[in-house]
Amino acid sequence: GGLLIDRFGKNTGLLVCTLFISTGCVIIAIGGYMVDFNLLLAGRTIFGFGGETMYVVNMLYLTEWFYTQEYSLACGLSGTIPNLFSSLSGFTVPLIYRYYGLGATLSVGAALCVISSLSSFGMIFLDIRARTHDTKLRQGLRGEEPVEVEKFKISDLKQFDKGFWIFVSDCFISNGTASCAIALGSNMLVSKYHFSTDVASVIDTFPYTMCIILMPFAGLLADRMGKRMTIILFCGATNIL
Repeated sequence: GGLLIDRFGKNTGLLVCTLFISTGCVIIAIGGYMVDFNLLLAGRTIFGFGGETMYVVNMLYLTEWFYTQEYSLACGLSGTIPNLFSSLSGFTVPLIYRYYGLGATLSVGAALCVISSLSSFGMIFLDIRARTHDTKLRQGLRGEEPVEVEKFKISDLKQFDKGFWIFVSDCFISNGTASCAIALGSNMLVSKYHFSTDVASVIDTFPYTMCIILMPFAGLLADRMGKRMTIILFCGATNIL
């Protein structure tokens, strides 16, 4: 996904990702009504093509829209919103499922996803207007010509230093283990500790709730004080605990 976004641009990547996400959610909702596992799996696969790549698009927008002293806070706030709604889903999804069934529950998610996808057109409009204004400002004030950015190639991977690969490995391991623990947590609370499904879903949202509270403060702290490596080490230590 990152290679395609580098080649075709973030605005095109945003449209493609939202198309995959919306289409996948609609197929999942149809599979819920039909109680068809294969259709659910196909929809989830299509959703995954756009859903995970959307994080790359999001980071690219943030790096271009915000400056150094604002970037960490912007990342924290952008991560807070998804975690907020993930936390809320722990309260709302079991209730919708109890009263209306699986198909209606998935349809609500699909409708929200389609509505949120419409915001991509607003983001593209703002990005084009900002880039046009920035280009005119540079040409008018300093006589600078637009700089053509060199496209990324697979062979450029060898130029990344060891620090980059260590950071990528840390993200892969920590996110993978945390996601698996959260995914299995609700079922474990029901089967082993005999909580009700509603209570288990609420407890399972605690990691998202902590992210909602701490991510903006961590971003603000990084912008004000720096010490990003120290913050990363501290977060890694707390994750292990």
